[in-house]
Amino acid sequence: MDSLLFCLRHYNLVIAAVQNTDSRLSQNFGIASNVVPFLQKLVNSKDVILNLFATPYALNQFTDLDKYKAIIISYQDQPAMQDYSAQLIFGGIGAKGKLPVSTSAFTATTGITTWDNVRLRYAMPEEINIDSHQLADIDSIAVDAIRKGAMPGCQVLAAKNGVVFYQKSFGFHTYDKTQPVVNTDIYDIASITKIAGTLPAVMKLYDEGKLDINAKLSTYLPDLKKSNKKNTVLIDLLTHQAQLQPFIPFYLRTIKPANSREKLTSNTFSKAYPIKLAPNLYAGKDIVYRDGLYTSRPDIEHGIQVADNLFIANSYADSIYLISKASNLLPVKKYEYSDMDFYYLFWTVEKITHRTLNEYAETNFYTKLGAGTMGYLPLSRFEKDRIPPTENDLTFRKQLVQGYVHDPGSAMLGGVCGHAGIFSSANDLAKLMQMYLNKGVYGGEQYFKASTIDYFTSAPFYATTHNRRGLGFDKPDLNIKNGPTCQCVSAKTFGHQGFTGCVTWADPESGLLYIFLSNRIYPDANNYKLAELNVRTRIQEVLAKAITIPYVQKEPVDHNEGPGGAEKH
Repeated sequence: MDSLLFCLRHYNLVIAAVQNTDSRLSQNFGIASNVVPFLQKLVNSKDVILNLFATPYALNQFTDLDKYKAIIISYQDQPAMQDYSAQLIFGGIGAKGKLPVSTSAFTATTGITTWDNVRLRYAMPEEINIDSHQLADIDSIAVDAIRKGAMPGCQVLAAKNGVVFYQKSFGFHTYDKTQPVVNTDIYDIASITKIAGTLPAVMKLYDEGKLDINAKLSTYLPDLKKSNKKNTVLIDLLTHQAQLQPFIPFYLRTIKPANSREKLTSNTFSKAYPIKLAPNLYAGKDIVYRDGLYTSRPDIEHGIQVADNLFIANSYADSIYLISKASNLLPVKKYEYSDMDFYYLFWTVEKITHRTLNEYAETNFYTKLGAGTMGYLPLSRFEKDRIPPTENDLTFRKQLVQGYVHDPGSAMLGGVCGHAGIFSSANDLAKLMQMYLNKGVYGGEQYFKASTIDYFTSAPFYATTHNRRGLGFDKPDLNIKNGPTCQCVSAKTFGHQGFTGCVTWADPESGLLYIFLSNRIYPDANNYKLAELNVRTRIQEVLAKAITIPYVQKEPVDHNEGPGGAEKH
């Protein structure tokens, strides 16, 4: 107990659950003799919530009850009671109960009423009028996709109006089937980083008047005034119509050509260079890095970790910026999805805030949301075995990528960039997305103005140029058959997709939040079966149908009643 008190000295709030209880007074309700003095010491030095999984009469065993921040009587030490007690503490459900009996410190009918739906609530589908039998098709779709090699495993989560009614994990981390996927596993969510890392920072700065999305990018990055990006406007970056290259393979410039006749000119790096072509130029075992750029151990000049035993020169971050700055613009201003847009937003955010994006996002969003698994650089916080691996990278890093961002450009910047780098579980990503659905509010905290959420989730250029994109968010295109979503969502839906096999969509009209996380690129990024089988949109269709058909509880059938009932029985 003394060791535990010492460990708790740095915490500002302690939730003390008294469990393994007994219903008999003769057994002191199962409360061990050292529990009460321990809690007495604790409550006199910390804010404490006492959660008693026992009869209310057990309160008579405790002292200093007036000093607790809250006392919760959960009556029974059962898993269901533990689940709902935790949800009550964190605001998923509200407290409405009253003491049925009097104790030494409280009279009968004493009770505190609290708000519900302050945070996500977790419930059986029938609790919110959804027939769980309709959701069985999700299991079938996921299992079939795994069987066909579309992915090793996945997490699927769905919520309606802030209530999570479906949360399951399927398959394994890899095809060798040694480690099953569980709900607490952490996936590389790839380009969902755009709306989970960069965009919240942009919206916060926008709300604070520190960033004008209608201003030129060169307002915040003045050195661009002497480049072809001098007239680039931030809103065009957010909507992917800034004429920037879709992708620049920075890593190719750091590798010696496999064929000595291969000429890598500046033009090679100013256009989109498909990743899938790289194996044709470089065989994994033959990759030779250019002199002086990489080391296997960190030193003064090589402190940026790209992967296991691979560190790049600190100066190369500047090279990435300069290569981007010198890259050609696309000839026509139109919608063209680009990672480069969010490189520039990343540099802009860090320039305005004077902080790294990972620190800024962690402090202002993930910690406050209670999204503990969400963030950059997961290996600094979690064991590697919680993170399903992505690609066996034969064209750059010469290793299986696990716990490091899959995207090579983000990796060369140390795993933190605007377009890729965030890892998360489906549950923690749901907290961020629900905050967006709540018009910027979650857990009693206002993160953004409601008008800001409405603006950024709109499609401001759709009417004039048919650009479906919101400001950072992707949007459905209900006029085409094979759009990013199924045809069953509203035009107000927003979200994003990730190259690693992840999607998240939120529909303000129906209240449906849908998240699908996978590592479909394990071990090969050229595996597109997940899209070919329409796995993610088919699951979305199942969910959309399930929330629109009300659940009707059927009365049990008595086969002995009614005309001819006995004979049939």
